[in-house]
Amino acid sequence: MMDNSIQVNLDATKYDELLRVLFVLKDICNDVDIREGFIRQRSNDSATVFEIDLTSIISTMSLPITELKTKLDIFKCFSGQEVSIIADNESFMISDEHSMLKIKNPILDFLDNKFITKDELDRVIIINQEDLILSTNISKKISDRIRIISSSFHVNSLQTFFEGENASISTSNQSKDNFAKFVDNIPLNRDLNHSVNLVITPFIIDHDGDINMEIFDSGNNIVINSFSTTIGSITTNLYTRASMVEME
Repeated sequence: MMDNSIQVNLDATKYDELLRVLFVLKDICNDVDIREGFIRQRSNDSATVFEIDLTSIISTMSLPITELKTKLDIFKCFSGQEVSIIADNESFMISDEHSMLKIKNPILDFLDNKFITKDELDRVIIINQEDLILSTNISKKISDRIRIISSSFHVNSLQTFFEGENASISTSNQSKDNFAKFVDNIPLNRDLNHSVNLVITPFIIDHDGDINMEIFDSGNNIVINSFSTTIGSITTNLYTRASMVEME
């Protein structure tokens, strides 16, 4: 083992679960900077913040991975095997009973998707329960429909309409001649007459089970949107911000 290093030994199930998380991020993040077992960073478009706790798989290991998409096929070579991962400040190694792969760590300042500390996240995403506008679960069936229909419509956002005591989530294509309403009659905690455009990323990532969605009034007609779901056994939290526009 390398000096000042951390080693984890993963069975095939745990390693493939780690791979699945990385594959979820491959089209959304150029790089992944795992620090002390956590992924906490923005998407490429800076519209979504991911917070993923991987400590149940890799403990407090740090794994900075640059150019994620190009490295995933390499990591996939070890899929289905019992794997050992050893990481230190200079590099990390993945090995099974047959082969070993060593990758030098990138310079962290040059990563496109930089790690966000918990303190930094708490300064950016301020959530108070008394500001909760709505809380609802989006089933896997509905999120699958959102993914398929939004791809067909070539859109990257959803419209949430707050109308009186209820909300709905829908989308339409650019010319407005195709329209889909995904869910209706979501109870609101207050009477409103506003609309919010939601970034589509939290709904279309590969996930299991329901998505718990909460929207908070952040003041100045800004809302903070919180999404929680699972990828295998891994809890994944996503946060976005949006403007709340009063409807005529």
